[in-house]
Amino acid sequence: MLVKINFVSRQRIKVTQLDIDDYGSLLPLKSIPQSQLGESLFNALQNSEFAAIFTKMDIEPRPNKSEGNESLDEVILVNPISLDEINEEKRKVIESLKK
Repeated sequence: MLVKINFVSRQRIKVTQLDIDDYGSLLPLKSIPQSQLGESLFNALQNSEFAAIFTKMDIEPRPNKSEGNESLDEVILVNPISLDEINEEKRKVIESLKK
């Protein structure tokens, strides 16, 4: 999931899930409550404004887990994303709609 990092410390992280609309705008989808954050994840995210976060739910969806009750407790991988990379993704979305 693409997220904006609102707060990060060695113990906690608070993010907002984002999407890119057809016009290249970043849309906030939902705020995800604070979750525990391990040392390695903190090191990867401490200087980032945006990131792609992959959780255990991305690999093993649980059918009985209700929508909107998502947390980051089972983070597997984080990939910090720069503003330039966000802008490139926005450009790709706009270009794909022109075709």
